[in-house]
Amino acid sequence: MNKVPLPISLHKIFVLLAISLLLIQCKGRKDNQLPTVDPAFVGYITAYTSGVISNRSTIRVELREDVPGIELNQKIDGKIFSFSPSIKGEAYWTDSRTIEFKPDEILPSGKLFDGKFHLSKILEVPDKLKTLEFQFQTRQQLINVEYEGLTAYDSKDLKWQQLTGSLNTSDFADDIKIEEMFTAIQNSKKLKIHWEHSVDGNGHKFQIDSISRTESKSEVILEWKGKLIQSEDDGEQIIDIPPLGDFKVMNFRVKQQPEQMITLYFSDPLSENQDLTGLIHLKSGEEIRIVKNGNEVNVFPRTRLVTTTDIIVEDGVRNSMGYQLSERFVRSITFSSIKPSVSLIGDGVILPSSDGLIFPFKAVNLSAVNVKIIKIFENNIIQFFQRNQFNETREMKRVGRIVFKKEVPLLSDKNIDYGQMNTFALDLSGLIKVEPGAIYRVHISFDMSQSLYACPGENSEEDDYEYDTGTDPEMESYDNPDYDYYYYDEDYYYDYYDEYNWRERDDPCKKSYYMRNDRSVARNVFASDLGIIAKGGNSKSFFVAVTDLRTTEPLSGIDIEVYNYQQQLINSGTTDSKGMARIDLESKPFLIVAKQGDQRGYLRVDDGSALSMSMFDIGGQQSQKGIKGFIYGERGVWRPGDSIFLSFILEDKNKVLPKEHPVVFELFTPENQLYLRKIKTSSLNGFYDFRTATTQDAPTGNWLAKVKVGASNFTKTIKIETVKPNRLKIKIDFHSDVLKSAEPSVGDLEVKWLHGATAKNLKADVNVTLSSGQTKFDKYPGYIFDSPIRSFETEEISLFDGSLDEQGKAIIKADFDVNKNAPGMIKANFVIRAFEKGGDFSIDRFTIPYSPFSSYAGLKVPEGQGWYGALYTDKPNLIPIVTVDESGNPIDRDKVKIEIYDIRWRWWWERNEEEDLARYIQNRSSSLIKTDYVDTRDGKAIYEMKIPQSWGRKLIIVTDPV
Repeated sequence: MNKVPLPISLHKIFVLLAISLLLIQCKGRKDNQLPTVDPAFVGYITAYTSGVISNRSTIRVELREDVPGIELNQKIDGKIFSFSPSIKGEAYWTDSRTIEFKPDEILPSGKLFDGKFHLSKILEVPDKLKTLEFQFQTRQQLINVEYEGLTAYDSKDLKWQQLTGSLNTSDFADDIKIEEMFTAIQNSKKLKIHWEHSVDGNGHKFQIDSISRTESKSEVILEWKGKLIQSEDDGEQIIDIPPLGDFKVMNFRVKQQPEQMITLYFSDPLSENQDLTGLIHLKSGEEIRIVKNGNEVNVFPRTRLVTTTDIIVEDGVRNSMGYQLSERFVRSITFSSIKPSVSLIGDGVILPSSDGLIFPFKAVNLSAVNVKIIKIFENNIIQFFQRNQFNETREMKRVGRIVFKKEVPLLSDKNIDYGQMNTFALDLSGLIKVEPGAIYRVHISFDMSQSLYACPGENSEEDDYEYDTGTDPEMESYDNPDYDYYYYDEDYYYDYYDEYNWRERDDPCKKSYYMRNDRSVARNVFASDLGIIAKGGNSKSFFVAVTDLRTTEPLSGIDIEVYNYQQQLINSGTTDSKGMARIDLESKPFLIVAKQGDQRGYLRVDDGSALSMSMFDIGGQQSQKGIKGFIYGERGVWRPGDSIFLSFILEDKNKVLPKEHPVVFELFTPENQLYLRKIKTSSLNGFYDFRTATTQDAPTGNWLAKVKVGASNFTKTIKIETVKPNRLKIKIDFHSDVLKSAEPSVGDLEVKWLHGATAKNLKADVNVTLSSGQTKFDKYPGYIFDSPIRSFETEEISLFDGSLDEQGKAIIKADFDVNKNAPGMIKANFVIRAFEKGGDFSIDRFTIPYSPFSSYAGLKVPEGQGWYGALYTDKPNLIPIVTVDESGNPIDRDKVKIEIYDIRWRWWWERNEEEDLARYIQNRSSSLIKTDYVDTRDGKAIYEMKIPQSWGRKLIIVTDPV
């Protein structure tokens, strides 16, 4: 089935994984046949949820036409859906033609539901079409538990050990319920278990702590009760814990790919000094490579093997205490070839003519592949782009047809080893008649009959699937509108669903292996030499550049057509000798089409398709409605009763304003009450003069000056204060813009009378308040350097309380004992007071940043293409990372640690406070789902983040100061 990329909403550096929806078609089911659907529904409904779905899926219906006046993401009043058995939840509009029912809780597993969608409550329809009846079923929840081996906490003290393993489920399972259903018991005592849960809710790694190993043999009993996660699987595994002094091999595991490896799990850590060559070997005599890691030994064959042999561990192997293995270990193992698979090369879509229409791919252990090609016709291209990017597949039946569907043998004019991954290529021009301007989707799959994987004779199954176009129902479905109810699905053979066995999903000798939706690959391809770049801003003109993709040379004389979303031509142009064209547009563009003879080029120019600017320095002021303005005054502070002289500068380069257009000046009090309003229609070269004054009893505080020019507003804060003047001039200098923890911070305090005389022997004090600040560096706008999982409590410190010397000076030492849990830079707010002999004092305040770290790592999450700048799951997202010193200068750092945390949606919706977030992550190590490391060079690195699909989760990315 197709995986729909999901958006990830951003709040600071929070990443939200939005709700995923997989709509699938279920054909040829033996039981629970889908209800018959009146073909007339095609006029109103194009897709709905059907077949087998995840327990966390939503139920969705997509209408054929947009419905005006809807409120996105707002609950729909009235009962639009009804289900049997009943499902509690609410329905929402996700776009102008899609309604989504969101269950309040995850759906029960293995349950068949009858659904009704009351179409008549949305649209006026004939009586027979008032209600659409449909069916769907949730997957059966299955459990599989595997454990690895024991590991001692201390190689010299083997009394306390830990056990690691994994629990996998066939469908989503709630983390908390997984932890509740699974227990580990030793000597009637429940053991503590640490968990690490995957984002998709299917994989759960565990670590059982504090396993006691004594002089006598004991057991650890693993138990799980599937009822808590709606599974019928209950189970128990007994792990033998050998007595101290009994050094033995506890377990072993064989891994076949991508590299063959045998992992041996020993009861004790192995001696670090012992060479295991000859002590661990294969009976067949093949050369191996041995890698020790604590209690584990990984054995790698030097060449890939396809055989059955014995792994032998001689009793001369010693543990960390010098004791030998209690007995020789011999076990039979089978090395098999690489499992059949196909994969694509690269990720490009456009094929320049220098490569022809050659479609490369990789395959292993396959004699042939099934190739299907869908043609998206040139006159349907704009309709295709209405719902898709270049490599997407929504509503394919509306715009394309299957033009080729056959088995293609994998042949070569050279001797090749089919048991290794090889590169093959399809010449599409030899399979179909290629038409210029059309997009082709190439889908490659395989079935059991094409497998070259060696299976034990009687244990292998036969594949009765025939990949033939003769009477293919899929080919016929393109002529039958009844099938338009389902999303086009190209990755799953639903005829076999009732025979699918989740436990056999990874066994190439079983049919279920070939029914997995991730076994096939597909990509849209488009033959063109035209590369298009388009730039647009707030003005009505659009800049287009066209180059030759083969030579990068600019192309002149290229016809450019610009279409809106409704597929209407809104303007056109032709590129000049530099390959450029500037096109004026009166309405919003959607698609650019470049034409040169038979060549075509396409480029979506909607807001969501624009390239992210996060990698570039694009700082500056953005003009409002094509104009710019600036307000300034003759000074920074006024007293009540003072005259105020303000000027406004207006820049209108594009001449969007008519002559004598009014400019409105308004002055507001600190209570936001309008105090004064003036209008001017003339200026001197764009300078407008506004003169006013306040009364003696005017309120002090921050007043607001606002200038309105049409729909544009410009503001400036006006400070009006009553101040008792200082009689002493206070100066303190730390000789640095940043106080650094790694260096002594010594400041010089100097006090003078305003008339210049030395303020000798006066009393003074210096206090500083430390509070959490925001770490910023001018060279890196938009980067986040503060850690959201750390917090800092405000502290007040007295640095100096004494008398100045004869010169009115004193030395101030700024030594701070700051908690290293600070999220980043700290604000040091200084208050300095100098006291006259009579008791009056003068005061001075200033703020300087304090750096508790020697360097900082920052990241800049780019704005995504989804709703509200959301990123997409299952797609690589490039995140720039920088490392700088306290002054913001780039420095190189190795192994900058990146942590990605998973926050459950239930928790997040109930508590949306950052301090709670920090406390939550600090107290729950299981929230950590991924740790990576990057090296920066010239202070920069690019981290490629790809997060799997998930439902109702928030992620937070953390780079700590280094």
